[in-house]
Amino acid sequence: EPVRRHLYTGSLGYVDWRGDADWNIAIRTAIATPAAVHVAAGGGITADSDPDAEFRETLHKAEGLARALESVLGPVTLAAAMAATP
Repeated sequence: EPVRRHLYTGSLGYVDWRGDADWNIAIRTAIATPAAVHVAAGGGITADSDPDAEFRETLHKAEGLARALESVLGPVTLAAAMAATP
């Protein structure tokens, strides 16, 4: 992979004082730097998966996150994700 994943696909969660816990896998993330906001999205592949459908779903997830960011930041471009389209 050409870039580090940072939080993307890592586990994020908590354990409270009673010992209860809640965890997830960060398959949709937005990491802000002074220069840009980096959006990452993904999914799980199983034996029954349709790779093209999974890829389209991943783009759909990234686009949803980008549209949410647009409401605050203005126009967002997902050029890198679209360039990877098979």
